[in-house]
Amino acid sequence: MNKTSALQLFDDHDMTHHAYRRLIGALLGAGLGLTYGLVSQTINTFALPGISFYQPPFGPWYNVAVYTAGAALLGLAAAWPSDGVVGTLLGSAIVAVVFVAVVLLTIKLDSERAQGTVMAVAFLFLPAFGFLVPFVAVLRWAASKQEEAQIGGDPLWKRLRLPIVLLILVGVIGATWLYPPQGRAVISRMNTLMQAGQRAANMSSLPNALQPDDINGFVERATVSYTLEWQDTNLNRYTIPRPMSDPQKQSVAIARFENGWTVACLFADVDAEPECRDYEVGIP
Repeated sequence: MNKTSALQLFDDHDMTHHAYRRLIGALLGAGLGLTYGLVSQTINTFALPGISFYQPPFGPWYNVAVYTAGAALLGLAAAWPSDGVVGTLLGSAIVAVVFVAVVLLTIKLDSERAQGTVMAVAFLFLPAFGFLVPFVAVLRWAASKQEEAQIGGDPLWKRLRLPIVLLILVGVIGATWLYPPQGRAVISRMNTLMQAGQRAANMSSLPNALQPDDINGFVERATVSYTLEWQDTNLNRYTIPRPMSDPQKQSVAIARFENGWTVACLFADVDAEPECRDYEVGIP
């Protein structure tokens, strides 16, 4: 075999390993995205069956699909270059750009302040990029380890150990979306309150928190399905008078109806009678 033929075989062999690394990067990314999406988007439903949760931007199952596809593309981008550092930086940059674009598409731009808003959002690129680098580096490292295992001829069971560990870690991270005990208790009470309101035949039979002094037209407007969300930070934005009780125990549950109408209720603590108000076009 002449020198040219040997070099060609080496190049073909090298390209095979490059293709394998890229394929593994995409598959591993998809697996991690799917795992994170499934756990994060369903864990509260498993904890509180029968309750529909508010899960922006697309709802639970579309969110899972987006996580899976996005992580697959991230894994492919990170694994594509031969140099691991370049792959890590490329993958981080792509996701940071997508993040900034999504923020720009979802915020409401005031024409008078549009330029300043766009610049402010653009400055999110660097912190987002820096935050992503360690995670993308782990993904690229895992893809490279699989490439090395292929070159070394390692058996399948040995190659699967690292991906399984990463899947477990990502599942644990996804589980942090579970509402704490306080949140689960408040959401459960809010769901009971909304169901009682929907069963009411007239205004006089509504629960006290949903009476017309607090809520405008619950009987007429709350005839469609709703999703629930719980918040324990930045509670002043709901413009509900705050009680003098311990602020650490205060939280808000939000019911978003399919017709665009929204009801928010502030709970001074898990057992307190809530104070509620409604919003014509969503939370301010």
